[in-house]
Amino acid sequence: MIKLKQLLLENTAPDIFVPRRMEDRVERMIKNYIRNGSKGDLDLSRLKLTELPEILKDITVGGNFYCYNNRLTSLEGSPKTVGGNFYCRNNTVQFTEQDVRAVCDVKESIFL
Repeated sequence: MIKLKQLLLENTAPDIFVPRRMEDRVERMIKNYIRNGSKGDLDLSRLKLTELPEILKDITVGGNFYCYNNRLTSLEGSPKTVGGNFYCRNNTVQFTEQDVRAVCDVKESIFL
């Protein structure tokens, strides 16, 4: 067992303080969404993503899909269908409605 005094005197932080990788967190979030029946909104905004995870490619999002405020350069990997709105503002590339409709069937509005 590690003693508190030893921890305090160490020059480096123990491994328990190292943050988890973002990629694993995003993939777990999507898997949980799929496991829960793909109902409701899927929010991948503000995660500093440069591309959408491949796991999204064949799923249907029941509600709104949010991927704004990231660093996306492509919409490759977008969900197959979005039952609500598609939000994709403030990314590295300024996407058009045609870009979104080319990769995803959006039932409602697209916000760019």
